[in-house]
Amino acid sequence: MALQAEVHETPKSATGPVDRLAERVGAEMKIVEEMLAERAASPVATIPDLSSYLISAGGKRLRPLASGCLSQDLKAVPCS
Repeated sequence: MALQAEVHETPKSATGPVDRLAERVGAEMKIVEEMLAERAASPVATIPDLSSYLISAGGKRLRPLASGCLSQDLKAVPCS
């Protein structure tokens, strides 16, 4: 039995620094969004409801966002 939490994306307008960083790692953040929705699934009805609320509120994204940007920056630095 596969359960999925529903995630609602908010419209994006790159006005702040976090929005601009998110544009840099859009593909990676799409994977993070999919993983969050996948991991929020549970046979206990309350858990997907709470998880969906937290995910749609924007939580659990700052660390993956920072990691993705740092990863891109490190790839741009040649190793000696």
